[in-house]
Amino acid sequence: MKANLKKCAAIVVYFGSLLWGGAAYANSLPANLASTLFAAENLSLNTLNSQKVKKEVLLAESPTAVYAPQRSHSEVFFRGTDGYLHYYYVENGAWKYDNTSFRASQVSGDITAVYAPQRSHSEVFFRGTDGYLYYYYVENGAWKYDNTSFRASQVSGDITAVYAPQRSHSEVFFRGTDGYLYYYYVENGTWKYDNISFRASQVSGDITAVYAPQRSHSEVFFRGTDGYLYYYYVENGAWKYDNTSFTSGRIAS
Repeated sequence: MKANLKKCAAIVVYFGSLLWGGAAYANSLPANLASTLFAAENLSLNTLNSQKVKKEVLLAESPTAVYAPQRSHSEVFFRGTDGYLHYYYVENGAWKYDNTSFRASQVSGDITAVYAPQRSHSEVFFRGTDGYLYYYYVENGAWKYDNTSFRASQVSGDITAVYAPQRSHSEVFFRGTDGYLYYYYVENGTWKYDNISFRASQVSGDITAVYAPQRSHSEVFFRGTDGYLYYYYVENGAWKYDNTSFTSGRIAS
């Protein structure tokens, strides 16, 4: 799957040693970051250039990072070579990791994370091996998950999440198996979805979402089947779109 702009920073940190210089690049990383990231995957910095290690690491999905104010530090999630989600965070000035709290399913596709102020913790969404969306969040100090609220469609492509202050909750967009955009949001404490407001085009590429304070709502961009950018926003309580302002060039596939 193509790397999204939202993931680029994490990709540079984690995969830079493989794609842009092998062990020399890895050894240029801060010692505590490089050693802990690779040690948890049973990787030696001295053997990063071996074909076996390159193959094993590159089979895993790209990382996604989020800033955690409660730790005053970034955090990162990625699919390990065991197929499960791995979570790295900083505690008492040192990187630590958790690869045991996310065992409901292995990861089989895109991963996206968001910081949730109402929980004072990060949250993460990913596609499970059954094709459906899995949502992990922290409650009473422990990771919990929900894989039953997102059954309108399996995930078939990119996933992107955003925090929506007007709902005091995260929201998530993804490409469904019918090719169209699916939007999940929380209303009155329950996940709801909208898959009919985004029918101008099927999704044919990456998706990215952002919260727009001037509209008090999230907005979303994606590549349509014609190769051009589609922009969806909310006006007077209804989703509208613009696919004519971005025609200077098509988005590379």
